[in-house]
Amino acid sequence: MHQGCFEAWTQGLLRFPSAQLFMFKWLFQGTTLAGMVLLLYPDNAYQFCVGAAVLLLCLAVTVRVLRVVAMSVPHKAWYMVDPQTVGVLQTLLIGRGEWVSALREEHWVNRYASEVRCYKEHMAWYGVVEYWSSFTLAVMATVPTESREQCGLVKAASGVVYALLLVLEGYLWPHVRERDNVLDFVILGGVG
Repeated sequence: MHQGCFEAWTQGLLRFPSAQLFMFKWLFQGTTLAGMVLLLYPDNAYQFCVGAAVLLLCLAVTVRVLRVVAMSVPHKAWYMVDPQTVGVLQTLLIGRGEWVSALREEHWVNRYASEVRCYKEHMAWYGVVEYWSSFTLAVMATVPTESREQCGLVKAASGVVYALLLVLEGYLWPHVRERDNVLDFVILGGVG
């Protein structure tokens, strides 16, 4: 009885990975950072192997998100604009519509909602930009520095990544909700 419940639960998690992808996205930069530290400063071979495995997992999930989510949006789902959307407040806070699956029986949006729901239809790939920038910043944070100049170079390189994200965010305006675009722009401007 318990074995069947566990199998059903596992199959459900694999069939609808939206919650796991949401948690992975929140933990991605810290996980990458931990993997890099274990890879660069291992106390033993086990820690080196764990660090390498963590980094490979992070890269594999990023490639998978690009392949399954961002590249299949035009065929599997689209953003349906609600003609009844009125008012600035509704546009700013809620958005102008909702993502819908192309085929009712596939439930594609339910499966990958955490990866596409916040983006405009033609910007669904922007989540991968966020993954790669987080990965780059985590790798930069683990670069060993011996002097103030080296530390300054690493900080400057991180600033360049934030500046590129700021320019990209300001140019593309990728989010469905305008408040998300404004908040990202302000936060990136403050950090970078």
